[in-house]
Amino acid sequence: MLWSALPATTMALLSGALIVLLAASGACTLPARPAPDARAAATHSAAAGTLVPPTASDSPGASGSLSDSGSLSASGSPDTPDSPTVAGIVTSEAHGWSLAGGLDGPVRGPGSCSYRKAGDGQPLPDPDCTPGAIDAGVTQENLATTICRPGGYTEAVRPPESLTEPFKYESMRAYGAGGSVSAYELDHLVPLEVGGSSDTRNLWPELDDHPAPDVANSKDQVEGELHDLVCDALTVGPYLPLATAQMLIASDWTTAVADAGRDLVQR
Repeated sequence: MLWSALPATTMALLSGALIVLLAASGACTLPARPAPDARAAATHSAAAGTLVPPTASDSPGASGSLSDSGSLSASGSPDTPDSPTVAGIVTSEAHGWSLAGGLDGPVRGPGSCSYRKAGDGQPLPDPDCTPGAIDAGVTQENLATTICRPGGYTEAVRPPESLTEPFKYESMRAYGAGGSVSAYELDHLVPLEVGGSSDTRNLWPELDDHPAPDVANSKDQVEGELHDLVCDALTVGPYLPLATAQMLIASDWTTAVADAGRDLVQR
């Protein structure tokens, strides 16, 4: 009987059986099932019907990774300038300002920042507008030649009024601060004496409350106490690590000294 005379169903059965016999004998190799394209890894779970996104390893040819700012870093690590650290603090180079370039950092638009209130009612800055900024040139290792040096430090790194006064007006508009400009201090959230910088993200209009004669506001006293605790590292007693002091005062200056007690390094 001719092969072509066989019914179609019989031909299909015989063809399938022949392929199986040839594969078993090694005479031919069945083609492997192609691997699914990694780009199709985002699929719906059959059980739950939820979207399962592909992992980073599923994406072919991705040599970089998303940085904190959402941009693709070619090296696969977050961009180093202005990378937020603990409590959102920004790290500045060259004290956060220069005569040629002015103050580092953004200038916020009117009404874009809001004061917060601490537990005792004292004002706190907006963490988005004023997260705090520290000077990369001040470290735990060089305290003796920077913030703790004899003769003082802050005047050597403080920007001139020609740079800070215009920003004070911009900052007051951003925070919606009312009243006389002279009633406010353009405050360094992380003070210069604790390694803060003059980047605009460390500056905010603080209303002076004059808690004592010759003391403009209550935060000034906190700054002095934290400075002393940090500089105790140059003695033989307990001290507060620089980075801890910066984080405490940037988070809530009203509780910084009380909280510092539990973070002292004992020797």
